[in-house]
Amino acid sequence: MKVLVLGATGMLGHRLLFGLDELGYEVLAGVRRDLSKHLPYSRLPVLNEQRRVVSGIDGFDTKEMKKRLLEVKPDVVLNCIGVIKQRVEGDASIPCIALNALLPHVLEEIVSTWNGWLIHFSTDCVFTGKSGQYSENDASDATDLYGRTKAMGEVVGPHALTLRTSIIGPELSSHLSLVDWFRSQDGRVVRGYARAIYSGVTTREMVRVIDLLLREHHSLRGLYHLASNPISKYDLLCMIKDAVGLSMVIKRDEVSGVIDRSLRAERISMDAGYIPPSWPEMIAGLADDLVTYPELYTLHAQ
Repeated sequence: MKVLVLGATGMLGHRLLFGLDELGYEVLAGVRRDLSKHLPYSRLPVLNEQRRVVSGIDGFDTKEMKKRLLEVKPDVVLNCIGVIKQRVEGDASIPCIALNALLPHVLEEIVSTWNGWLIHFSTDCVFTGKSGQYSENDASDATDLYGRTKAMGEVVGPHALTLRTSIIGPELSSHLSLVDWFRSQDGRVVRGYARAIYSGVTTREMVRVIDLLLREHHSLRGLYHLASNPISKYDLLCMIKDAVGLSMVIKRDEVSGVIDRSLRAERISMDAGYIPPSWPEMIAGLADDLVTYPELYTLHAQ
């Protein structure tokens, strides 16, 4: 099975890239330009094999993207391209609309020409977090640019599966994510929100999810929530601190940061048999990644 990962250098994309490669899939990396001579990207084996790199993948140039995809015709396209919430700034409306809202629909149209399968990743940020325990039937109520454009990009056509979820994990370079920000605070005092409720998964766990879908549930289509058991951000940070061996002080805050974007995921459990691991299991896996791949996850590595 030929699998093309778009956005192959991002937090999720790179982990899917080398994780699926280790599992024996024929994995291709969709990138804008050759990164084989640029650290830390060059440390990913797939990016050093030119035959497995599909360059010229730019979400703003869908004509060229279509040309490149038609040349390789992957069985599965994993769309990890998008403007992340941490990068949504004052003039980001055009990038957000182009990449978060329109691109997923363009990709489904492209893969339909050879009967391929698009797996697109959405976010719990399509909800405001005022109530929590959202199901697939709950209407998106986001009012911000990021949440609204991600909701618009949830593609549910005959060739697409959208996984609405949230992820945590280390990055290769930008270090904007929760995990890398938290690691960078080692030795300091940070705030842990006891009433901020989270139900995402780690990027390592997402590799296991995609492997399950590719092996056993290739016909899955539509919108599915992918979620873990809800946990507070305070408890999550404490767990990461202990597993990774950090030494900061986490001050419990029960007043600020009140939000609950937890998702209900009974549907994917029923239709795909997916049961999420416990948080201690997932965080142990995250810590293992940091130890196993230090060449990738040293903070601020260039």
